[in-house]
Amino acid sequence: MLAAAAVRLLVFALTGNEPGDADARALEGALTHEDPRLIYFGLWLPLHRYVVALFMIPFSDPVLAGKMLSLFTGVLAVLPFYHLTRLYFDRRTSLLAGGMFVVFGNHVGLSAVVMTEAPFVLLSLWGLWLFAREMEAPAPRLAGFCRAALLLALAGGFRQEAWQLAGILMLWMLSTPRIRRYVVPYAAIAFSPFLYWTIGNMVNGAGPLFGLLGVAGAKEAELAYVERSPLINVVKWVWIFMQSPGPLLCLLGLVGVQQAVTRRRWRLPLVAIALLMLAPYVLLSILKPEWAPQHRYVVFAAILLLPYAAAGFWLLLGSSRMAAPAVAVLLTASVATQALAYGRHSSGYLPVKDHQHADLEVSSWLKANLSPRDRLAIEDVDWRAPGIVLRSQSYRRPYRMLLGSASPDRLTQVVHALDATVIVLHSPLSKWGIEASDHVIAFRNAEYLVFRRKPDMESTSLPLPLFSTGSSQL
Repeated sequence: MLAAAAVRLLVFALTGNEPGDADARALEGALTHEDPRLIYFGLWLPLHRYVVALFMIPFSDPVLAGKMLSLFTGVLAVLPFYHLTRLYFDRRTSLLAGGMFVVFGNHVGLSAVVMTEAPFVLLSLWGLWLFAREMEAPAPRLAGFCRAALLLALAGGFRQEAWQLAGILMLWMLSTPRIRRYVVPYAAIAFSPFLYWTIGNMVNGAGPLFGLLGVAGAKEAELAYVERSPLINVVKWVWIFMQSPGPLLCLLGLVGVQQAVTRRRWRLPLVAIALLMLAPYVLLSILKPEWAPQHRYVVFAAILLLPYAAAGFWLLLGSSRMAAPAVAVLLTASVATQALAYGRHSSGYLPVKDHQHADLEVSSWLKANLSPRDRLAIEDVDWRAPGIVLRSQSYRRPYRMLLGSASPDRLTQVVHALDATVIVLHSPLSKWGIEASDHVIAFRNAEYLVFRRKPDMESTSLPLPLFSTGSSQL
């Protein structure tokens, strides 16, 4: 616990939030704090927005509030992970797996940004531990399965992967005759967020599978300016694991998995669950290349494979007197290889991406120069607009985001129709037809151009309402 807290607190202190989804999550939490309401449909599940909004009571800044949630849940996750590992492995294997978990950069980074993975991992590991304990008990109890289902239901309020995990565990119950009588109450609790979200989306005309497939529209929109291919995606999956937990732990994990599957040296449940959690994303990225691999998709599966890496290490090392130095070298090498891999996106070689300087400049200008009466329109390219809105505190005034991958002519028409007093455009700037007679250039840097409507221009006919991140993109 102390080691996990120290590592995650260090990265927490040295980094800000990440551009893209992490900024968008913080923005949604801020909007929910400003205007609390029942959320029962949409792309992203609502529980993270509620909790970030709640954390904004003691921590008024939405980024700090969301980062504190991730830090708290990220540190606590080591407890259920250790106890889950102890169900199937000996103590020294569990302790080494815990050490690997402490320096697992993917989880460390997600524990320092405003994302849903850290609370999802904590609740899922906790629920899986209670579930596995009942499965291994001589006299399994319904109450134990219900508690596990409740934790999975809470995890399912953060991320849809919890629904996947709940389904895998239900199949495990159905394959075990003495447990089958508990399936119905377990499923009723574990799948309640899925039913809630599905019904809500159907009521709003989004279709019964929107909760699972709704993100597909955004993935397809990315194809307008990013090329994807099945071969590149396969390479990316390999790179994601080599990046974190690192090549050495990956090789040890392969040894452990091979021993578990072919020689039955260790129990199979954790590796089976890990592979079933990972396989759909790998297959989807091959059949539908726009579903590019993401390091966030593998964090739970990789955590479940860490005990097999630890077991593989002890299998190769045996009972050598060099065990302590070997463990130190192993963990140090894991940290070093991960840091080198993260150097591509982080100036500090940390598992959190840096914000680009151009984004920070335009955010600072907007925060200093926007008045309470200003109405903002901002072009969103590479999902960077949420961070600009967030850091400039523009969510407290009317704003709208426009997807930069749309037709230039269409975007020009929209911008002219909007009743916006300030328009932020992202490169390439030449595609925009903003006329000098209507606007003046108020700010520019290498990537952004900010126009302000002249005070003597009359407002246009289309008002600019306040939108949340998920519904503001055209």
